[in-house]
Amino acid sequence: MKLTEVTLSSFRSFHDISFNLSASRVVVCGRNSAGKTTCADAIRWVLLGSCRGTDARGAGSERLIPQGESVADVSLGIEGIGRATRTYSPKGGGTFSVEGFTGSSQVQYQGLLMKLGTTPELLAATLDSGHFLDLPHAEAKALILSLLELKIQVGDRSFTLDELDARYKQAFEDRKVAKRVLANLTLPAKPDVSGPSVETCEGNLKTLRTELGNLREGIGTVLGRRQAIAADLERQRRSLAQPISPDQATDLEALRLRLQLAERQGVPPLLASGSLDLLIQRRNAVKVHHPSHDGCVLDPDVPCKTPLKAFRSRQEALTAEIKTQRGVEAQAASHGRGDSPEAIRRQIQAVEQNQTNRQIQAKATADAKKRIGELEGELSTLPDTQQQELSIAAINDRIRTADAQLSQARQIQMALAQFEKAKQEQQTQKAEVARLETIVGQLGPNGARVQALAHALGRFTVAIAPYLAPFGWTMTFSMDPWQITVNERSAETFSRSEQYRIGIAIQLAIAQLSKVGFAVVDEVDMLDLENRKVVTGMLHGAPVEQVILLGTREPDQALPKVKGCTVYRLTKAEGLSAIAETVTGI
Repeated sequence: MKLTEVTLSSFRSFHDISFNLSASRVVVCGRNSAGKTTCADAIRWVLLGSCRGTDARGAGSERLIPQGESVADVSLGIEGIGRATRTYSPKGGGTFSVEGFTGSSQVQYQGLLMKLGTTPELLAATLDSGHFLDLPHAEAKALILSLLELKIQVGDRSFTLDELDARYKQAFEDRKVAKRVLANLTLPAKPDVSGPSVETCEGNLKTLRTELGNLREGIGTVLGRRQAIAADLERQRRSLAQPISPDQATDLEALRLRLQLAERQGVPPLLASGSLDLLIQRRNAVKVHHPSHDGCVLDPDVPCKTPLKAFRSRQEALTAEIKTQRGVEAQAASHGRGDSPEAIRRQIQAVEQNQTNRQIQAKATADAKKRIGELEGELSTLPDTQQQELSIAAINDRIRTADAQLSQARQIQMALAQFEKAKQEQQTQKAEVARLETIVGQLGPNGARVQALAHALGRFTVAIAPYLAPFGWTMTFSMDPWQITVNERSAETFSRSEQYRIGIAIQLAIAQLSKVGFAVVDEVDMLDLENRKVVTGMLHGAPVEQVILLGTREPDQALPKVKGCTVYRLTKAEGLSAIAETVTGI
């Protein structure tokens, strides 16, 4: 994959300048400060969102805006994808878009990475010769594994590095949670189980209750009968306490004589028509009757044809008759004639009823006395159960004690079950922590990836070797501790120009092995003429699809014309960079 064009619409010292990058080798040269490194920064800014003057997240992008402009704007043509554009303005912030893509800037950037088949880390390594050597150890190892897309075998499964990292992070977090859970699991004190068990207590209770049942069965009938007799005696004695009405036989005889005397004296004519009570009842019946809705007095369903006036007349006649009757009775009483026969009969009827009640009460009293005698006799014949009752009381006491022991045994059993459950939970959680420890160890930096990294380092070393050979160098990697060694010396001990050449060799190997396919090499002019020629020849012959080289060249030096190579010479006037000359090899 190659870059096809870069347009710096507004970026540092550039204004509306485009470079055709379609050649496999592109050289941008010029004097110091002409804008060569700015071209590299522009490519890096589009692809990574950061460059010189910003931090790794792109903060400080306002420094990229040319003086007098309000926005930084760079677009980059990418073969097979289209044009990617990044802009920044202090007011609107940063934006990123890819031709033909949709979604937010972040979504479009992730889409670009997927199309390129790479990661920001690999892109950074191909855009900066010194990037790999500056990486922390863990990131350098991760980059190599990602570069070679190795499958890391863990048990019976294989993972990509991203999958392995995701599983490792998840297992690492799960382990922290599991350890916290384990720390919070407190094991209660184990209860004392030296006392009788629940089963023993239940057996004792069953035996005692069987013994109690046998005793109660033996004396149950006697006790039940005794209780029934006692209850019956209580009822009979309560009935004896009820008083008997006084005897009124003499009063009854006197009333009967009075009735005979009253009947012999005769009854006034008016009394023959009926008693006073009967007259009052008739008057009341006539008084409440209403022909319009009561119907006939004989049958309410038959309409009454008698006018209301007739009922009123009859009511008045009955009222007069009642008045007369009351007057006659009063007159008879005033003449010493005594009560009327009807009144005496009512008195006789009341006294007779009292006498009847008295006979019933007397019979009930006699029956109660007889029943009391019978019950007391039966009670005296019942056997004595005092000893059995004492045994029952003793067994009941033992049952209460056994119940308390059973309750305590059950509490101990429950506490023991809770202890065993907590112990099992603790053991299960310990096993889970151990399991996660194993997974973290397998997936972590010192686990399965170590073997995969060892294999990857071998392949990586082979890819780097051709680029170091022209300098007479060979490279080796040590994993623990991590160290890059060149000719048995740590790469950190080499000079800056030597580290630069080592970095280019690593950069080209990464571009070659990755799907990126291009590399941007800046500051080649730091090398002396001899080493510059070696690097230039190495870059020209490298099996990398595209190399963009930036270096110093004086104005009086002619631009080389190399097959498959496009060369740009930059100049700078009044703070603005421009393309002074272009040479394209055929």
